[in-house]
Amino acid sequence: MIDDFSISGINETCITHCKVDLHMIDTFCAVLKRYFDVLGGGGGSCELVGKTYDLKSAYRQVPIKESHLKYAFFSVYNHELGEPQVYQLLTLPFGATHSVYSFLRLSRMLYSVATRCLFLLTTNFYDDYILASRPALAESSSSSMELVFMLTGWQFAREGKKSTAFSRTCKALGVEFDFHRSEARLASVCNTTARVEELLGLIDAALTSKALTRQESLVLRGKLGFADSYLHGRLGSYVLKLLVEHAYAPGVQLGAQLGMALQFMSRRLRENAPLIVSAGHAANWYLYTDASY
Repeated sequence: MIDDFSISGINETCITHCKVDLHMIDTFCAVLKRYFDVLGGGGGSCELVGKTYDLKSAYRQVPIKESHLKYAFFSVYNHELGEPQVYQLLTLPFGATHSVYSFLRLSRMLYSVATRCLFLLTTNFYDDYILASRPALAESSSSSMELVFMLTGWQFAREGKKSTAFSRTCKALGVEFDFHRSEARLASVCNTTARVEELLGLIDAALTSKALTRQESLVLRGKLGFADSYLHGRLGSYVLKLLVEHAYAPGVQLGAQLGMALQFMSRRLRENAPLIVSAGHAANWYLYTDASY
């Protein structure tokens, strides 16, 4: 078992006075739309390529202040020796709430340098960065971004699957951005093929066995919840509701209602079109609903 500082109760002692503003997928989509609006409106080329950067073992790259090391001890029970043992932390512990806030200050600093000083088209989500560029400036953009990391002492993935090259398709944060139509001021966002295939496998297994345990229901609900954000329609919210009800109901056998909903969801995952980011008309819409919406 890995203690993420929740079981021990340490995170319960953390008090925060502000909400973390993370650059989600919608943030990058907003950046793309603004880019299309400004450059397209001025008659410039909007063609784009994209890539990602990942900081290696990010939390372990941040040492604890030397004068604070005397407080950086924790104790865990060693089952092999049958006794508790005490260890000292030298870097930010992964999973601790205070670590998250401290690390985000640093990662956002890198983003600020890249955007305000070097005018790079990028966003930051924890230790992940999405970088977009015109094809003609791709080499300059990547060199500039990497220079920011190197001059500030950060190590980033230079090999393996997390080391990517500029391309007209860019996978990040569980989705795929497609820039093939960026010259026409259009980009698309969809779930990655791997994510869709994983979900289809989980749904097919449930329909074949006609059963879902509580754990399986909650896992499927979590994975579908993210994927559904990038699918058209309202079916997903209905399926998620049924999965939660099934998870906390007695028995594991699938009901007819949930089984049919999963069949429709499977078809929806296979056939749904990607979401489009466009520089089209940006009129304001005001939607008024009652409190139960």
